[in-house]
Amino acid sequence: MLKCDAKIKERAEELRGQVKSMFNDTTDLLQTMELIDSIQLLGLDYHFQKEISKVLSRIHDAGIDDRNTTLLSGFSCSDNTDIICPQVICLIL
Repeated sequence: MLKCDAKIKERAEELRGQVKSMFNDTTDLLQTMELIDSIQLLGLDYHFQKEISKVLSRIHDAGIDDRNTTLLSGFSCSDNTDIICPQVICLIL
């Protein structure tokens, strides 16, 4: 039984590494936000808080004006902090 548990943990770590590399390999912000959305829907975002925070900071610092990216980042931000980001409030108004 322990051998099986070790293999499962090893495979889980391998998959986490693959997802983390997806954050580094993707330069398209909308594609990255869709990745974050999928991770959050699966309930796995707690594994990738550092990567998600970096992406949200990058969007905020760049002043992205794309409506889709802003909406996705706003929802991602609200999932992380239980508040709605200013970008989303501006789009709603």
